[in-house]
Amino acid sequence: MVNFVAKYSIYVITLLFMIICSFLTDKFLTASNLVNILRQVTVYAVLAFGQAILLISGNLDLCAGSTCCLTGILALKAYLATGSMVVAILVGMVMGLVINTFSGLVIAQFNLPAFVATLGMQMAVRGLCYIVTGGSMISQTGPNWKTLGQGFVFDVIPISVIVMLIAAVILWVVGRKFYALGGSREAARACGINLKKYVILAYALSGLFIGLAGVLYTSRANCGVATGAQGYEGQGIAAAVIGGIGFAGGTGN
Repeated sequence: MVNFVAKYSIYVITLLFMIICSFLTDKFLTASNLVNILRQVTVYAVLAFGQAILLISGNLDLCAGSTCCLTGILALKAYLATGSMVVAILVGMVMGLVINTFSGLVIAQFNLPAFVATLGMQMAVRGLCYIVTGGSMISQTGPNWKTLGQGFVFDVIPISVIVMLIAAVILWVVGRKFYALGGSREAARACGINLKKYVILAYALSGLFIGLAGVLYTSRANCGVATGAQGYEGQGIAAAVIGGIGFAGGTGN
């Protein structure tokens, strides 16, 4: 019974809230409302995917919100320069990779607590957001920039939800490699696992998800602003933990 509650409680609670909300309003269980809810959570979900890899490996990232903001702004600038959404997405994800790889290197090489290192990165990256934008909102985005965050396939399926689901599948494949690192680092070291390498790799992969979340965020907002995505790192961590990832590392599904 205890194992059942631990494993399936989130589904029971979610179902309970859906039942309550369906009684409060007859519009809750409509297709349009459920699709709208999915659209609303895409950015948080992709951020949670990035945080999940770190939590599983026994780390965390307090810079995720600032990184989400900066990568989205840089992706928008790339789009304005090239007119290519593919290039914009690649720029956003690569910049997320670069920022988080740097955090991983600092943590792995200098044995700094992830809390301290990523908190410092949070302030540095947020400062870069102001430098890149000059403190002004980027409101001229072009006609197709909002397609990724606001568009639909066949006027039914949100493109952002498709991106979220693809990212979820990728997380399911790559995230499994980090359980040993988060479960017991001494045991992982005894098994011959290069801890520094996997810490850096965990941050690098997390950065790809956060960069993608940044592109989704800026596309959905249809603008770039230096104050964007503030506090989103907490939303991502909370979503991952509520979704079943153990905060202490090494557990989750």
